[in-house]
Amino acid sequence: MFVKKNPMFLDVGVFKNADPTRGNNKLNHIYSRIDEIIAYIHNHIDEPFSLSWLADQAAYSPFHFSRVFKQKTGLSPHYYVASLKMQRAKDLLLNTDLTVRDIGMEIGQQSLGTFTTRFTERVGMTPSQFRKSPMQVSMYLQSLKKLGHNNLSTKANVIEWKLPLKRRFHLKVLF
Repeated sequence: MFVKKNPMFLDVGVFKNADPTRGNNKLNHIYSRIDEIIAYIHNHIDEPFSLSWLADQAAYSPFHFSRVFKQKTGLSPHYYVASLKMQRAKDLLLNTDLTVRDIGMEIGQQSLGTFTTRFTERVGMTPSQFRKSPMQVSMYLQSLKKLGHNNLSTKANVIEWKLPLKRRFHLKVLF
């Protein structure tokens, strides 16, 4: 498992040759529980849930759950959820006309100040700067292209991102 930290994105991925479960049925069983929890987190990211509740769902103590979750993902459960919410905030900043305050509320932050501070700490710029920066949009589009995002169409070196309200960005991106 590897975590690549970048001012723009937190990329979480897996090294193909670094699979700790290879040939180990006990680890496969343990990690399958964690995979189920990860799927649940992705499908219910807007709902509040605690570490102890997630641990109960996996039938582990909170301490053991945190340890196994971090072993599997490279991140603590709290940081993993926070990273998913921050990714959602970045998506909303680029794809909607919602105010920064509304986006903060959408991802569960209770105040604009807290959202702005956490966003700036993790991304390296304020939410407003992120929304306005064409270079950052270009980098974001490149990462989405690598992930095979379905809202992108490419023609030669031009990426066209289909945004709501019939807005479109035409950016030259080198591949």
